[in-house]
Amino acid sequence: MGVLLAGTTLIGLAAPARANFQVEFSYNGTTINVDGTLHQVTVTNSTGTTKYNGSYIAFGGGAFVDTSASGSINIYNITVGKTTDINNNVTNGGFNVSASFAKSNMPGTPTVATIDMSSFYITNKTGVTDKKSTLTMTAGDTGFTAPNKNVAMLVSSMTAFADAANKDTADLTLNSYLDNTNKQFGIAGAGIQSAPTVSLSGVNFANPGSDSKTAYVDASQIPYSLTQVAKFTLADGDQLVNGTSGTSLMAPAPPGWLLACTGVPFLGAAYLRRQRRVIA
Repeated sequence: MGVLLAGTTLIGLAAPARANFQVEFSYNGTTINVDGTLHQVTVTNSTGTTKYNGSYIAFGGGAFVDTSASGSINIYNITVGKTTDINNNVTNGGFNVSASFAKSNMPGTPTVATIDMSSFYITNKTGVTDKKSTLTMTAGDTGFTAPNKNVAMLVSSMTAFADAANKDTADLTLNSYLDNTNKQFGIAGAGIQSAPTVSLSGVNFANPGSDSKTAYVDASQIPYSLTQVAKFTLADGDQLVNGTSGTSLMAPAPPGWLLACTGVPFLGAAYLRRQRRVIA
């Protein structure tokens, strides 16, 4: 199991001719960017930049990316940040990542615009034993035109489950952004609005994590982009399994509807309660 994503691509600032759904992973000077719209993988590291093209891409000694379905990205067996010395000895094993489903519903619907990552598996194989290491995942899409409201709810949600064999706890954060200037990966500058940070600390097998945060934002200027930035901090050899992260922009609605649309973290909480009963 291993996955590697990296790369950075900027799309036009306003009303681009083409929206791009991208997922990017970075660690240890390596970035792997998967562009689901252009069907392209870009790997950037100390040796330069390499691009791979196609709806089905195999690269990097067993990594595979499927962008054949519109608005979705599937990632398997990618390794981010692996380095070797001049004798080809591994100096850092990097992070292995798989995500069975990354989804964007761009251009959105009258009720919701979403970017979601589900069933992600992340393993720290860095070999760095004196401290925990952090993998950064960024996912974003441009060109959203709905919901188009001057008051909307930006919801950021995350769940995390740790492998039973982990030696230490894991810490995760998630930030979600709306950019009224429609930049790819727009997270800073004019036009940026965000939800409070989701923080999951001390995650282990007996203590999975689940939380969501909400902010009211102005989505009246279209097109706009949505971006989520997740950070996963793990000890060497430890693994997160079957995790999720979601960024949703919702038109105002009764509280019951909001709960239904943000069901991922609440389903995660229910799973946690069931798991604790089993453990107990």
